[in-house]
Amino acid sequence: MMAIENVADKTTKELLPVEARVGDRVAAEAQKRGLIIRPVGHLNIISPPLIWTRQVVDDVVAILDDAFAATTRSLKADGYL
Repeated sequence: MMAIENVADKTTKELLPVEARVGDRVAAEAQKRGLIIRPVGHLNIISPPLIWTRQVVDDVVAILDDAFAATTRSLKADGYL
């Protein structure tokens, strides 16, 4: 398993408020794009299979990139960033 920690500021590692539900937002955006990840508070957990092809890794990274971009936009729109 892997965990991705979602923070408001990369430098200070300041967390977003709990009310922002950042882990849930990222998971929902990823799922819209075909990737299921598990939200746990401000974290997202990825449970990959034991064997991945390079193409699958590239696809997952692209989906996560899109999901983080969409989440960042929604957090800004809601005044959290």
